[in-house]
Amino acid sequence: MTTAAEACLAKAEWQRVLFAPVPRRLDILKLRPDWPLQSLRLRVHRNHAFEPVASVLANYLAFAGYALEVGYSAYDDSVSLTTPGPADAELIWLDFSRLSAIGGSGKLAFWALDRVEALRSRSDAPILFADAVGDVHGAAEFNAEVRRLTADVPDVHICDLGQLHAQLGPGFFDDRALAASGTRMSNAACVHTARLLGSRWLPAAVAPRIKALVLDLDNTLYDGVLGEDGPDGVRLTAVHAALQQRIVELGREGVFVALCSRNEPGDVQELFAVRTDFPLRPEHVAATEVSWAPKAEAVRRIAASLRIGTDAILFVDDNPGELASVAAAVPDVHTLYAGPTGEDSVAALEWYPRLFRWRENEADALRARDLSSSRAREKLAAATPDKSEYLRSLGVRLQFTRNVRQEFERLASLSNKTNQFNLSMNRFSLVDLTRFLAAPETSAIGIRLSDRLSDSGIIAVMLTRRDGEALVVEEFCISCRALGRDLEDVMAAEAISCAAAELDGIRHLKFRPVVGPRNQPARDWLARFTDATEPDAEGWVTVAWDRSAADELVARTPVIIEHPELQLSEERA
Repeated sequence: MTTAAEACLAKAEWQRVLFAPVPRRLDILKLRPDWPLQSLRLRVHRNHAFEPVASVLANYLAFAGYALEVGYSAYDDSVSLTTPGPADAELIWLDFSRLSAIGGSGKLAFWALDRVEALRSRSDAPILFADAVGDVHGAAEFNAEVRRLTADVPDVHICDLGQLHAQLGPGFFDDRALAASGTRMSNAACVHTARLLGSRWLPAAVAPRIKALVLDLDNTLYDGVLGEDGPDGVRLTAVHAALQQRIVELGREGVFVALCSRNEPGDVQELFAVRTDFPLRPEHVAATEVSWAPKAEAVRRIAASLRIGTDAILFVDDNPGELASVAAAVPDVHTLYAGPTGEDSVAALEWYPRLFRWRENEADALRARDLSSSRAREKLAAATPDKSEYLRSLGVRLQFTRNVRQEFERLASLSNKTNQFNLSMNRFSLVDLTRFLAAPETSAIGIRLSDRLSDSGIIAVMLTRRDGEALVVEEFCISCRALGRDLEDVMAAEAISCAAAELDGIRHLKFRPVVGPRNQPARDWLARFTDATEPDAEGWVTVAWDRSAADELVARTPVIIEHPELQLSEERA
């Protein structure tokens, strides 16, 4: 079997083919993945051929770590949704020029909504909807209306083919090939669409986003070697400037930026002091590891510093040997080869899987800002041994909300992405969460954390349901950014009180801890919170619920508790 180091080097070779300015079908089809792949079942609901896209899409998804399996519907203008079998993602793939009989753009948009909602009722998988392109009458109005109408349907993503149509112009279509290929789309349009689906749209729909870029310096962020050329001698080419600017943009979107270089620390400090022409500035960098130690060790230290897993890191280096050594020592890290001119790196950051995001996310923007505040908190904690005084000096606020639809996407994200403090590992998708809350006597409690240093945003979720006289905690997740402040007990107690407030006769709490690869902190917390109560034969931990005891626990914790929907704010001191 191919080792992680061998796979890393093979993917470096693939980059120039997959991320070329003009991707070529024949070059892409020659590629053969030789590394482990995870199955991705894509079900396509269509009225024109998808096969010319799928043949190329397979290798884009292989680069992302997936083995594509496509389930096709019959050619069906009505989109009857009769294709059987499970799916990891659904794609509605329509040539809207065939649907003019339905009516104008408004009627067509409501018809599309009906089909999307029908598919949502049948499938829990993310739904991708390829929009109409410019030769369809009223395409712009139709696309805008579909986006508006589907905004409240969970886990639906609109694939913007309009931008590709604008890029290719008349070359988007090739009516001469319709009889042979089954679609009016040209070969170029199919290949570019495969890249969009495989590098951006599908990975963003089925996998979490990469959280950090770990970047080499020499011949990666600039042309030259700092130790030989000096700060004034390294060259910031136009391409390297564009690369740095793209890195800054990703940082503003919430992706951590870290530096990992074999250099003298003083030289690197001087570099950024002297080279004020660099778009990437020290304030954009969340972590720095500059030494002569192995880079694999540095990557692990960066992950620990940023409080993320190494599987959320993209390591970028111009030296294939460094890429291979890091991949061998840290097999789950993502790697990207920085080509000699920087052009390859610019393209790769545009197309690397799991860097694209479907929409702006408040949590992403808050994450990077919260990191520097975390370091200030650590210094304050070291200088303030008394925990109560530490919390009081921070001015901690905890805001609790219940079943707020606008928060569902963030709550589902916490359930899916949290690893250390994830008690039951249920991994609720947005669709799962929406359906869970459709049942009576269920709650999704969102917890927002802020203090005088920063607003951390929504950092915890508790999902509960009633079972007779028991309140069942189906999920309790806390972001790693909120750990280490001794707030777990007060979060749990107040969240349970919120969930139980409108339920008469709750006398017990039930938890079901599940062993995950990294969730020991959550299981240790539950043992303390329940006085080491042993689970029953089915794995449930059941304890008595005493509202007054919970209120006392909250009251003696020096934090400010807020319930915005009740317009309540109470300082607990």
